[in-house]
Amino acid sequence: MQTILLCALGVGGATVFGAVMGFIFKNISHKFADIVLSFAAGIMLAAAMLGLILPSLEYGGSLGVFITIVGIFAGALCVHLFDMLLLSGYERGIFALGDESESLRRVIIFVMAIAVHNLPEGIAAGV
Repeated sequence: MQTILLCALGVGGATVFGAVMGFIFKNISHKFADIVLSFAAGIMLAAAMLGLILPSLEYGGSLGVFITIVGIFAGALCVHLFDMLLLSGYERGIFALGDESESLRRVIIFVMAIAVHNLPEGIAAGV
């Protein structure tokens, strides 16, 4: 139980730290934003490889490669379908909040994208 709590605090603390950095540095150059996003993508790729894919290959035994490939495609399909469901529901007005501005519309789409991202991240952190 203590390990789970420490992991949850670590994941949550990193998210809070990243959000605070976003609030502190509001006016950044496009080049710096590209560098930060590239850094984050590299970390996420390494975490996926080292923390999820390699253990899946090890735990899968003789069918490890097959199980891992099926799992990757099933997860990608689920995230894609969830993303399509949310965006199509938003475009049809299911999630409309009235006569909101275009900037609020973009914020809502961004929040939905974060929600789609956090679902599998939470599952991975829990496992």
